[in-house]
Amino acid sequence: MIDGEYNGELSDGVREGKGILSWSNGDMYDGQFRNGLRSGYGIFLEKSGRKYEGQWNLSLREGHGIEVWPNGDVYEGNYSQDKFNGIGELITQGGKYKGGFRDGYKEGLGTMMFKNGCRYEGSWKKGRFHGRGLHFWPDGRRYEVFVLKVSNTEFSHTIL
Repeated sequence: MIDGEYNGELSDGVREGKGILSWSNGDMYDGQFRNGLRSGYGIFLEKSGRKYEGQWNLSLREGHGIEVWPNGDVYEGNYSQDKFNGIGELITQGGKYKGGFRDGYKEGLGTMMFKNGCRYEGSWKKGRFHGRGLHFWPDGRRYEVFVLKVSNTEFSHTIL
């Protein structure tokens, strides 16, 4: 069992059903438990101010959820094995990304709207532009780009 103070439902001495678990470091979970682990819907609040609200399985974020950081960054979308996976939207200080994620990184097709008014629509791999995409500038310029990384060398080509 995970250390901490627990108030809630038990079955044979094991957390089962609805409950609140508070850790000595100030973190807290309020939600469903199954076999002693966070499972089902719940809210996790860290002392730092980070908050996750959504689905859990085996004490990992799994399914749909919303995560908010103290600096105002927000992710809403799918999780698998405690990481962003599937389709989601990430709003950060740099802009807003909507599209695919894999193992916590932007991956697959997605659109990034940058704070400076630029927009990129296209392929991503491990959080970076990869493959074909379109880059739009606020003044109306538009470029088709192709980015490929082989080993530690990045190749890019712009088609005007």
